[in-house]
Amino acid sequence: MKILGAYMFKIVLCVLLIFACFMLGYFLSKKLKTRKNFWADVVDLCDNLILNISFGHKKVKEIILEFLPSCRAECFSLLDNIVKSDFDKNKFSFEGLDLDLSFEEVKYLEEFFSQIGEYDSESETEKIKKYKSLFSGFLDKSEQKLKRYSPLYIKLSIIAGLVISIIFI
Repeated sequence: MKILGAYMFKIVLCVLLIFACFMLGYFLSKKLKTRKNFWADVVDLCDNLILNISFGHKKVKEIILEFLPSCRAECFSLLDNIVKSDFDKNKFSFEGLDLDLSFEEVKYLEEFFSQIGEYDSESETEKIKKYKSLFSGFLDKSEQKLKRYSPLYIKLSIIAGLVISIIFI
């Protein structure tokens, strides 16, 4: 009876270990998906800005405030922060975002949001179109990385859990 209890304890521990490793892979995978969703929201915002500035003649702040409810949490917190700072790049930051943005990506986002609303509607839409193509490139890279690494993270984490469990047994 004592031996059976020891084996059951090891089996339960191994299952918990495999589950913990799986969750690690899942959270790494989720981080990639969050990054892709962020860039998708930024590209959607650019489309929305182009349409509303060209045809609606609304102010940029109004357009962004209308767009806020439709975007995901990461983009929402960034846009909310930017609107509250009145588009002053010295006042808004990317510190709270857990997206692992590169220096280049942060630089282009800061330029985009600090220059938005400074030109006439025609120049504004041209500038937004240029940034949209740049942000679309970031989105494509994020999608490729998600497709390539997301399943890999999950599979490798499960394999690592299995290997550790086998060593433990």
